[in-house]
Amino acid sequence: MDVRAIGSFQPLERALPKSEPKAAADGSFGNLFQNALDQLNTAEKEADDMSLLLATGAPVELHDAMITMEKANISFQIALQVRNKLVEAYQEVMRMQV
Repeated sequence: MDVRAIGSFQPLERALPKSEPKAAADGSFGNLFQNALDQLNTAEKEADDMSLLLATGAPVELHDAMITMEKANISFQIALQVRNKLVEAYQEVMRMQV
């Protein structure tokens, strides 16, 4: 039977290279959230423009207008769900007893 000392194994800290936590390119959650809201606003404006062009009879393909409106709708639904989760998290923190 081959018996070796357990001391020959390296601790996990030395085996894995240390990595620095990666910061967001813009810096903070507020900046990321603002960028997401700006993108949502742009998508909503594009959908409004497409629907206006479609309503006035401009040469716009119906499927392009529908795709643009659905993209804006999906973006809005995602933003709404993120807001709901943030409100739930805030309410949960406020219910905590100190």
